[in-house]
Amino acid sequence: MKSSTTIAKFIEMDLLGDGQSIAEGQALFSSRMLDSFHLVELLIFIEQTFQVKIRPSDISPQSIDSPESLGRLVDAKRSASNGGTTA
Repeated sequence: MKSSTTIAKFIEMDLLGDGQSIAEGQALFSSRMLDSFHLVELLIFIEQTFQVKIRPSDISPQSIDSPESLGRLVDAKRSASNGGTTA
């Protein structure tokens, strides 16, 4: 399963929890679907699930605004930790 799909499912099930479905390209924060409290939960989930460390310098409005952009961030972190190759 793609990282962006895993992230989208977590958001649907654990953060929204109201049966709402989201697309991988769905704006999360700019649309105010999620707030800063959700961001903390989401980053903890990402770090634990994908075994990556998200630093404050990694976080920008563009890098966290959709499951797709978060997936790209995860993939870049995983690639960097694997010496440039993805698992």
